Amino acid sequence: MILKEAILANFVTLILLFGLAFVILFNRDYDKRNNRLFFAFITIVFLLDISDIGDYCLTAQDVLSPWRYVTSALGYTLRTASLAMIVTIVMRREKPTILIWIPVAIVALFVFTSPWTHWVFYFDDDNLFIRGPIGYLPHVISLIYVVFGIVMMIVMLKKVGLGEILVISFIAFISIGSALLEVLANAHFLITGAMVVSCTVYYIFLYVNVYKRDALTGLLNRRSFYSRGEDLAKSPFAVVSIDLNGLKALNDSQGHQEGDLALCALANACLNAGKKDFVVYRTGGDEFVALGKGVTLEGAEAFVAQTKRNLAKTPYMASFGCAVSTGHENFDTVLNRSDELMYQDKKNYPHRE
Repeated sequence: MILKEAILANFVTLILLFGLAFVILFNRDYDKRNNRLFFAFITIVFLLDISDIGDYCLTAQDVLSPWRYVTSALGYTLRTASLAMIVTIVMRREKPTILIWIPVAIVALFVFTSPWTHWVFYFDDDNLFIRGPIGYLPHVISLIYVVFGIVMMIVMLKKVGLGEILVISFIAFISIGSALLEVLANAHFLITGAMVVSCTVYYIFLYVNVYKRDALTGLLNRRSFYSRGEDLAKSPFAVVSIDLNGLKALNDSQGHQEGDLALCALANACLNAGKKDFVVYRTGGDEFVALGKGVTLEGAEAFVAQTKRNLAKTPYMASFGCAVSTGHENFDTVLNRSDELMYQDKKNYPHRE
């Protein structure tokens, strides 16, 4: 009867887990690494849900079962592991290291030794849960993961965009809220439900964003560029046209892989030059455009100068053209002017300054 009650309480969560797993497995057009990360995440949440169901059933017994230590320890460990996996997904562009998983290992060490140490938790002879002297350690580490994930999103704002930060903030809010409700209201199965909803929302968001970003560089694409351009035309803005020099020769002599490296190098040089003022787009094969709302000509020229300094650390070169609008010009007019200046600059190739 208790098992039936637990399964019914988790019915929607389990169905959503299996549905999302089905979508990920058969969504072969999406980034394979992202698919692997999300599949690992829902696997962790599935195991967490199973351990929570087991713990719920064992809690109802009048006599303590040794298996309750196992289900409780798994629950603590998998909760922190699910948040560590979210951080790993957030940092997918930064090649996160194994260090992210050290706090999970610490939690696992303390909770799985609690049957003997009683440091995190233990049970009395009547099967009642008793929190140990460091009983809130898993909760503190979980909170650290949430805060770290938000901080990383802010650091990577130009690469991921405000939308993804809002999604991560939503995940943080429902994760903290569900954890507090489980502790304060003695509720059950809230965190697993919150994690499944978080995973689904995040996966859908990233998949939709595939259509807004360039697959190679991660920059916003041509569709996003013209959409943004229509909005910028209502206020003063700056346009910087950028063209990677010698891409065709590079592809012909050293292969397209080397050409891809050159495009990514230019993208990173632009991103690192305009973290605050400019949004950078890849609008064509070797063509990039940076848009800055409210940026003056001096600001645009400073962006170009910094991009050139960044690019000088690589074997590659580019041409640039800057144009600004006072808010009374058509967007295409300003763009054409910056393109013309860029082509004039290209006549001086090869150059670095």
